[in-house]
Amino acid sequence: RGLGDVYKRQLLSPSPDASGQNPGADLNKTFGRGAFQTLAGDHAAVRYSAGSLDRAHHLLNRLEALSWQFGRWSDEPGLLGVYLLRPDEWGELAPPDLYGLPMRLTPTVMLVPAVGTESSVRLWREWLGPGGLPTLPGTPLVGEQDEVASLMVADVFLQLEAARGFVRSAGIVGETVWMTDLLAHIVALEVFHEFERSRLDELGRLFDRLDAALADSALPLGQYRPWVYGADDAQIESWLWFQAQLARGARPILDREGRGAVKRLEKLRGKDGGVLRWQTLVERYPHLEGWRAALESGPADGP
Repeated sequence: RGLGDVYKRQLLSPSPDASGQNPGADLNKTFGRGAFQTLAGDHAAVRYSAGSLDRAHHLLNRLEALSWQFGRWSDEPGLLGVYLLRPDEWGELAPPDLYGLPMRLTPTVMLVPAVGTESSVRLWREWLGPGGLPTLPGTPLVGEQDEVASLMVADVFLQLEAARGFVRSAGIVGETVWMTDLLAHIVALEVFHEFERSRLDELGRLFDRLDAALADSALPLGQYRPWVYGADDAQIESWLWFQAQLARGARPILDREGRGAVKRLEKLRGKDGGVLRWQTLVERYPHLEGWRAALESGPADGP
């Protein structure tokens, strides 16, 4: 049986995360048994409610591609299962005003928006600033253009979160939390390079817009903290701003290594005995020295 069967079982009976802080970890109790259908592939599974089947198929295809790629690099793919939630369902588990931003519920389960709404459009417009939401022609979903676009932006962050889970489960980690998250960006970019190469420049523009729109949320690199459940608006916006900086540091590495970027990171990590050292990384990628210096100098002198 494929990993999809494993994730199907986990989704049917999810367990709380290690902190014990996430409410509603047992979604069967929250919504009742039978509230969700399960769509399982060979390597992943999605749970969805009535009216979300097309979105579930689209998302499962993305998760399957992620899992296949992760499996090329490690025996520990670390892929997440997904609950696809409509706004009323989301409100039972997470702040309603964050509908549109994928959220980790437990170590193995992510909450993902099932539909684009006025709320999700408003959320991403606020975070991306002027210019409307990115248009993604050919997307196999229905809805108003901005509503569909808000889902596609959400899926970029789902893919990034999946990459973040992968690097930790596979042990591709650095000396600091922000280094490990930089490595996750490299992983996510290589997956885009493999399957959706034409979107790489679009992704760059997306992160550039986050950088500009959330400049008031900038912090020195030493204050980087991963976004966790329960974070307030200021913490989330600082985290999003940092994602733009991490993406900026990661892209030249992808440009240099292409589809060999993650394998190169593994070789460097092996050289360092399991945890990638900053000095090893910057020797291979000298641009990172200036990148880090600009971030550590603080927002006033940052990029």
